[in-house]
Amino acid sequence: MATAPVYYVTPVVTSAQISAANTNLDGTGTTVEVASGTGSGSTPRKVDRIRAKAIATSVAGNIRFFYSPDNGTTKRLIGELAVTAITVAAGTNSWEGTLYLEGLALVDSNSKIYASTHVAATFNITAEMFGQ
Repeated sequence: MATAPVYYVTPVVTSAQISAANTNLDGTGTTVEVASGTGSGSTPRKVDRIRAKAIATSVAGNIRFFYSPDNGTTKRLIGELAVTAITVAAGTNSWEGTLYLEGLALVDSNSKIYASTHVAATFNITAEMFGQ
């Protein structure tokens, strides 16, 4: 049992880019690491949210997020963002979405979050976390 409260105060931001089409829901196929825990089990990172932003015109599909406690050996689907078709033009922004994962702790360097896109479109992914 903990004897002192744990405060997550240090902001940590990681980013990745995904573009390979992968329709699998089981974590197989092409996935990209978006976030990782620290090297020590005593200082986990708490994931607040993950943002996704299309870098060009988008077509309908999904962005899927997977959690792995064992460095990518096992991946489990933890969330999806539905991507809508948007043609980028003057005055029309590209698609963007946010997945909220408040409270998900990446407890060590083997704990990771991966992402994949349903269709072959390019997205920038940003994970916003806090460390101790």
